[in-house]
Amino acid sequence: MKKGYLNNFANWILDKLATKVYNQLATSNKTMIGALNELDSKKAVPGEIPEFFDNIDKINNTSIVIATNQSSGTLPKKIGGNRYVIITDALVNESGLIYAVQFAIGFGSSIIAIRNCDFTAARNGKYSEWRYI
Repeated sequence: MKKGYLNNFANWILDKLATKVYNQLATSNKTMIGALNELDSKKAVPGEIPEFFDNIDKINNTSIVIATNQSSGTLPKKIGGNRYVIITDALVNESGLIYAVQFAIGFGSSIIAIRNCDFTAARNGKYSEWRYI
């Protein structure tokens, strides 16, 4: 193959990545390069954990958040303090939990709290009571 042909081919590919619109992308920018840039800009900044003021019982997917005494839901009160690191892996739907586990660590405390919900095929599970270690 000639060098000129490969350069033309590479430029054609780059042009398609930069200009072709893919409507099925779940980003506001529908070009491949634009979508990748958008997703890259939304990644979490290392060392920054967001504060969470909503219901900790409804946290969906995998996340690490800082819950405060202003958060709602079943907070792990026995670990003390008014801020908690909550580590969650859960799948929640409108009927309840499908599966879940949460760990909570309080600031200024050596106590760790854990609760879970075993997998429920009925998709209507609930968290267990907090257990403390």
